[in-house]
Amino acid sequence: MAELINSQHTNEQPTIFFERMHILIFDITSPDSAFDFFNSFMGFSKYEWIDKILIECRGDIDLFIEKNIEQIASKDVSSCKYVAIHITTSNDDCSEIKSFGLKSLREVLSSDTELNRFLKGKGLHFDLINNALSYCDKKYDIDYSHINDPHSGKDLLVPIAYRLCYDPQVNGFLFSNNPLNYSTIRAYPEIIANIVKCFTALSGIGREWAVGRKPYVVTFAVNLEKIAWFTFYQSVDEQNEDLTTHIRLKKKLLRLSYNRIHNGAGSSSAECLFLSENSIVEPNEIIRFTPLQADD
Repeated sequence: MAELINSQHTNEQPTIFFERMHILIFDITSPDSAFDFFNSFMGFSKYEWIDKILIECRGDIDLFIEKNIEQIASKDVSSCKYVAIHITTSNDDCSEIKSFGLKSLREVLSSDTELNRFLKGKGLHFDLINNALSYCDKKYDIDYSHINDPHSGKDLLVPIAYRLCYDPQVNGFLFSNNPLNYSTIRAYPEIIANIVKCFTALSGIGREWAVGRKPYVVTFAVNLEKIAWFTFYQSVDEQNEDLTTHIRLKKKLLRLSYNRIHNGAGSSSAECLFLSENSIVEPNEIIRFTPLQADD
C-alpha cells in the first residue's frame, strides 16, 4: 500500500487520513477514534448512536448486535486497516524503523541492527538458524523444544528460548490505559530483560541500553492478513470458520470499540495486536512516531 503515510510527511490524524482515502479503519487507541470507527462501520451519525445504542438498546451492545445482525453481516471488512501502537527505544530518532519497518525479534537478532550490535558488544552472538547462542566462548542450545521441563527452573535459558520460540513476532496495543508501564519497554527491549534473567553477569545491560535513548510510540496500520489469529479469535478453527463472512470478527470489532468508547468499561485495561511470525510492519504502514520524555 504505497500511499500509506509516514508521520514525517503529514500531520493528519490516522482516522482523518483513512476517511479521505475511503478506507475503513479499526482504531480504538482512544475513545474518540473508537467512536469514529463504530459510527463509520454502522453508517451512523453521533445522533443515531444515541438513538440506536443508548435509547433503543439501553446501552446493551449484545442486544444492539442481535437487533442489527443483518446490517452488520452485510458490511465488508476485507480492506479494513487495523491500528496499533508499538513502544520502542532509540538514540537516533528511530531511523532504523523508518528505513526498514518493524521486524520480528528473530529477524532483528539475525540482521545488522542497533540491538544486535549492542548485544554482540556484550559478547552475545545469536545463531537462530541453529537456535544457538554463544556467550563467553560457550555455546548454548536455545531451542525451546529441547527443554525437557521448562517449568522446573533447572534450565536457566528458558526465558530466552521461550521468547524466541513463542513470542518473537511484532506486537502492539490496540489500546492500553498505560502502555509505557508494560514490562520494560519504555527503557529497553524485553529480550534484554530475558537475557539478564539467564546471565546475571549482564545485570547492568538494561541500564546501559537506556543511556542516551528515549522511548517512542510508533503508530501503525496493517491489513488483517498480517495479524495473528489469536488477536481476534480463540482458535485457528474459529478463524477458518469465519473466513467467508467474518461475522465473528465484525461482532468482536464492535464490542471492542463499544467498550473502548466507555474508557474500557467491561473490558481489560489493554488489548493487544499480534502480527503473524513472518510479517513485518513496512515503513509505509507506519503512521507516525511520537517521542516521549523519560517522565511522560
